[in-house]
Amino acid sequence: MNSTGTDFLFEPGEPGYQEAVAAYNLAADLTPALAGTVTGVAQIRAALAVARAREVGVRAHTTGHAAHGQAPYRGEILLRVRLDGKPTVDPDAATATIPAGATWGEVVAVTAPHGLTPLHGSSGTVGAIGYLLRGGMSFYGRLHGLASNSIL
Repeated sequence: MNSTGTDFLFEPGEPGYQEAVAAYNLAADLTPALAGTVTGVAQIRAALAVARAREVGVRAHTTGHAAHGQAPYRGEILLRVRLDGKPTVDPDAATATIPAGATWGEVVAVTAPHGLTPLHGSSGTVGAIGYLLRGGMSFYGRLHGLASNSIL
């Protein structure tokens, strides 16, 4: 257990910190005070309690594709979200359930065998939830609209 009282939050230089702050965009300056990978709701709650006690903000990312557009992470807590579970598909309803942290590659892998295609972006390594919540203009956008319009 580290100095934060949790086993998933790390300070710079501690094991686990670099993995949590790693971003697709290598030019992004991600240097929060604490960082960690969360795989469940209990860890998220614990991180929020640490943030509340320290009176600092919390940010979340999966792959860090949009990290360059964010304000500096100084003093905050950064959580790499990778919730347990895999994307699932209901082929009859033509819907997918996507846990936070799943990438589009993982979603396409479960939808394609059923002849279904989500309104994904151009890279299978992009986090699906971040893409969806930021609008997401896919190859199929002109025909089917923004990916965010298909969220149930």
